[in-house]
Order: sequence, then C-alpha cells, then structure tokens
Amino acid sequence: MTRVDLRTSDLHRLLAPVIPHASTDKDAPNLCVVRLEALGGTLTAVATDMLCSLAATRHGPVDGLDDFTLTLRREDAVGALRTFKHTKTNDPELSLVVDEMPVPTDAASQMRLAIRIDSETGTRLAYPDVTPAEPPRVLRQWRETLAGAVQARPVSRPAPVIVLSSWAAPRWAKAPGELRMFPGEALGDLVLVTAGDSFIGLWKPLSHLKGEPEDLLAESPWVKDLASVQGLPVDEVSK
Repeated sequence: MTRVDLRTSDLHRLLAPVIPHASTDKDAPNLCVVRLEALGGTLTAVATDMLCSLAATRHGPVDGLDDFTLTLRREDAVGALRTFKHTKTNDPELSLVVDEMPVPTDAASQMRLAIRIDSETGTRLAYPDVTPAEPPRVLRQWRETLAGAVQARPVSRPAPVIVLSSWAAPRWAKAPGELRMFPGEALGDLVLVTAGDSFIGLWKPLSHLKGEPEDLLAESPWVKDLASVQGLPVDEVSK
C-alpha cells in the first residue's frame, strides 16, 4: 500500500490539465485513460490521444511514496474532480491510497489494484486500475518521448519562447479546423493564427517572461526528472 496526502486543489492541478488530452474514441479504449505513476517520490499523470497531443503533470516530491503505475478511465478521472471540489476559502485535505482492494464484478468481487480517495469531509470513492496487459507504447514510453523533446531543444533552431495566456485558450476552440500559429521573430511579437480559409486572428503573448529560454528550461523540474531517460528520436514518437 502507498498513500499520498494532498489538497483537493492539488488533485485538480494533477488531473485537470491532462484529461482533455485523453482520447474520447470508443474504438481506442486503451487511450481513453489517464495514467498515474509514482517514481522516485514524484507523482505524475499523463494522457494522450496519440494523434495530436500528449500532456503530463507532476506533484511532489512526496516523502515515503512507493513506486506504482495505475491507469484510470477518463470518465473516472472526470468523476473524481466533479466529486472532490474546492474553493478559495475551502480546500479539503485528501488521501490517495493505492492498494489491492475488493472491486465488484458481474458475479462477485475480486481483489484488484485500485486507488481510493478519502476526503476529510467524509467522502470516499475508489476506482479500479484498468491497465491492459499490453499498454499502448505511447503511454509506456511517455517519459522517453518527453525526454527526447526536452533534450533536443538546446540544439534546435533558435526560436522565441511564446507565453500565451491559458485563460484565453477557449476563445480559439470554435475556429473551423486546424489552428496554425505563426510566431514573430521577437519575444513580444503578435502570434498570427489561422484556421482553414475562413478564419484569421492575432494572439498577443504575455510580456512577463524573465530570463533566457535555455535558462528557463533548465530550471524546470522536468529536466531533472527526465535527465536519466534515453529520449526517443523524433521519428519514433508516434509509433
């Protein structure tokens, strides 16, 4: 058994950013998931649709956290966030317990790996691990995929870091078709956005980025997390 104590807001910061990247294709159930991993005292969540995006989040370090891998159905991750809520003035403490638990089946119940979430408010939910016998490669090797991207940045063609406001992102959701972004040469240049032949716009970057891009990337905890991982070549990422 392993246990993680965190605030409800921490659970939202862990799951909410990656859920939109999990597949919703019923013909690809192995990608309609959020994968939770604990490694070296850090808890991570990752999701991908294997087509256009992959996202990961991290929480920690957490003292005494045993390594584990567990997969949640996308709808279970969504359900957890809908059940465990927080506000600016009320942020309940949660305990995440990963252990073998009785999971109901059609006939009876079986002992399976599961995650239980207990709130100090008295609410308790448990979700079974749905990791398939052979998880998709893109989920098994997500660290290698990200490591390859992170490690390639210092030697890639120089380009400005674009800092775009996340609160404005939904404004682009209904653009007809693929978004194409064309950054300017300087840090604060407007980003030209097009979609198909009928949509065009400008997205103003934030101007408070401090420091050189390579220094900012070096300060990210992900660089340390992925330092010992052999990155996948670019042409291997989508296989």
